[in-house]
Amino acid sequence: MNKESRIKQSELESVIIGSVINDESLLDSKYLEANIQPEMFVSEVNRTLYASILNMHYQNLHINDISLVQYLASGQLLEKVGGVLHIAELKNDTSLNNDDYYLSELKKMYQKREAWRILKETAEKMPDLSTEPTEVIADIIDRLTALTDINNNTKILEMKDLYSLLKRSTDEQMAKGEESTGILSGFKVFDEATDGFQKGELTILAARPSIGKTSLALSMCMNIARSHNVAFISLETPDKTIAQKVASMITEVPAFSLRRAKLNTEQYERVFTAGKTQFDERSFFLVDKPYINITEIKSVIRHLILCNKVEMIFIDYIGLIDALTPESPVYEKQSVVSKALKGMTREFQVPICALCQVSRDSEKESKAPTLANLRGSGSIEQDADVVMFLHGSRFIPKTDETADRDFIIAKNRNGECAVDKVTFNKKLSRYENHLEEI
Repeated sequence: MNKESRIKQSELESVIIGSVINDESLLDSKYLEANIQPEMFVSEVNRTLYASILNMHYQNLHINDISLVQYLASGQLLEKVGGVLHIAELKNDTSLNNDDYYLSELKKMYQKREAWRILKETAEKMPDLSTEPTEVIADIIDRLTALTDINNNTKILEMKDLYSLLKRSTDEQMAKGEESTGILSGFKVFDEATDGFQKGELTILAARPSIGKTSLALSMCMNIARSHNVAFISLETPDKTIAQKVASMITEVPAFSLRRAKLNTEQYERVFTAGKTQFDERSFFLVDKPYINITEIKSVIRHLILCNKVEMIFIDYIGLIDALTPESPVYEKQSVVSKALKGMTREFQVPICALCQVSRDSEKESKAPTLANLRGSGSIEQDADVVMFLHGSRFIPKTDETADRDFIIAKNRNGECAVDKVTFNKKLSRYENHLEEI
């Protein structure tokens, strides 16, 4: 850092501390809202002063030059920060009406220093041949991304802040009229119970093998993709199969015919000419990756959000994500993955719906699965905001074109649980509302 930068930084820090000594209300109204932290100050004296001011605030002590001197003296810190004379000088050094500018500049300087430190540390680590490059890159991305979001890492809200937040969000929602607060799935039982997939929430869709979890998730995707950008991360089903399923759902050409490529002229026209419009009007992104670990999936989700503006993520399925803990038992691996996915929903503020298998012990019973039947149930049940089950017979008589199955909302952190029928259209590999078409 050159001399000119040091002078600018020093003056900046003095103004920020002097302003709050003169007007302690700035701490609540601006400094804490902007998440200004002691480590953002270069000067050790200023770090100590600002940390002391924060401690006084959290102890409900009045903040001015006299009380600050007394507090510092009681902790034997007064001489360390330059004594009474320095506090008096700071009191005369204020920003008047330019607080927002000074706080913004302080954060920018902190971000530059931290970015340089992170890159320097990484450069020192890279020659270590035992370090996985993908892990290093993911770590850099995470740490640099955190720097761009330093406003929102920690929030401390009082009742008055909660009241203001409630009024603002309510007014915004009322202005939208009857719009849902979340992303609607197109399935009545789920949408009425949850008001759609919500930002920051993890939803689990679970069922026994071969009941049709993937088909239900893709049916939801096709509904959502009409009005939102939605992504489907497929760890189990290959891209060609997904393409056939999606085509059958939206063009109503039988999935069997597409799989065998046995299309008559009318069906071929419906898929590849008339059907192109139906493909184009949906914002759907498929990620086909048969193996992925928890670090890589975070990078994929970040890419989808930043580059493709994706608003909703489906993952098929949670049991195939590598937790990077090879020595741990299965339930601990599931715990690592579910906690990581929950963290991603909060960090990226998008809903994530992860598919999950029900333990094979439940196969012995014909009754509907419960939360206890989830594989790795303890952690998944705890981390998920919503858990839904698909339940019914996997065998459909050849003469039947459809089969009714139970759609069960078994956990709903912010609403009621519910159950209703949904209809599986065997020919189209598509789920529909009971006795209705999508």
